[in-house]
Amino acid sequence: MIIVTLTKNSALTINDTIQSIKEQTIKNLFWFVFDDKSTDSTVDKIKKSQIPHKVFYTNSESIYEVLNSALKIIKKKKVNDIIFFLASDDVISSKYVLENVEKFFKKYPIDLLYGNISFFKKNQKKIFRKWNAGFNEKQISVTHSLFRLKKISKKDLARGWTFPHNSMFFNSKIISNLNYYNTKYRISADYLWSLKLLLKNNLKIFFLNKNIINMRYGGTSTKIKNIFNVFIEDWKILYEFYNKNLIYVIFTIFCKKIRKINQFF
Repeated sequence: MIIVTLTKNSALTINDTIQSIKEQTIKNLFWFVFDDKSTDSTVDKIKKSQIPHKVFYTNSESIYEVLNSALKIIKKKKVNDIIFFLASDDVISSKYVLENVEKFFKKYPIDLLYGNISFFKKNQKKIFRKWNAGFNEKQISVTHSLFRLKKISKKDLARGWTFPHNSMFFNSKIISNLNYYNTKYRISADYLWSLKLLLKNNLKIFFLNKNIINMRYGGTSTKIKNIFNVFIEDWKILYEFYNKNLIYVIFTIFCKKIRKINQFF
């Protein structure tokens, strides 16, 4: 399995991320780190981690440019493995997560798998919000915790549902089927990327009803000062996605917000 992490002056949080990787019971693991001009000790900590890794140095305007670079490198190197994007301030929820995910990929014809995430502020053990990414109307049970998604339509996505981008694993064999991120969106490009991906009928997408990631609250999309910008970008994305149909745009944004509120209860 290959973990892909983007870093930029992440010294204050990267130790937690490193520790969660080192605790994993999976045997074959490699770490691709894309560092964007860090001026602190981020890279030093990564090099001292003893995790098999390679650091790629970038000079980009946004995280989505870096993610595009990562996709291009994976494609160029003809990587044949499971790919997992892990943020530099997030932690893998338990030491068995990656091993269990790998087992599912080996047993079932999975192209892409995602799971649930939880949110914490300072103390990793104090979870205050949980994102259960299930979509009951579109799930076919495979095991008690693994589900395969049925065909998804734009009408389905108008219910405000999508999956957490940072709990996603995909088989590198489908790299040619993945879009690049639209970098004109600086906060919500992953939302548009996910919407387009869910409409691809040739992908076998699975949902694992387990917590994958404990996400540190305070990233770009969760900062209070960016809430308005997120709304504007979501509006623009959906306006284009639904061919300027304002009813769908307004309904989707409303449902999306309601789903987010439910994550606190």
